[in-house]
Amino acid sequence: MPDEIKENKVITHFQGDSIIGQRVGKNNTLLTFANPANQFLIVLRSKNKTADSTVNTLNILENKIPNLNEIMENILFDNGLEFSKINEILLVDIMDKLLERVCCIFF
Repeated sequence: MPDEIKENKVITHFQGDSIIGQRVGKNNTLLTFANPANQFLIVLRSKNKTADSTVNTLNILENKIPNLNEIMENILFDNGLEFSKINEILLVDIMDKLLERVCCIFF
C-alpha cells in the first residue's frame, strides 16, 4: 500500500465497513465509507449484513452520486462476509474503475 494512503493523505481513498445495530440485529445494518484524509463519511442503511444486500446498497449509492468513481478511487474493505462478493461489488457500473486501481482487502 502506498505511503500516502497509509498516512491518510489521499482524499479519494475510503475505508468501507459495516455496523450492526443491537436492537434488531442483522436486519439493522449500516454501511460506512470513511475518508480519513478529510474526515468525510458516507453512511447507508442496508437491509441486512449479507453480500447481496451490500451489492444492492452500493447500487443505490451509485444512483444517488453519478460521479462516485471520481470521489472514491480506492476503497479498503475488511474480510467480513458482507464483502465476500467483492468481485460483484467492483463490477457494478460505478465501481468498474476501482478494479483498474489498487483495492486492498485485509484478511
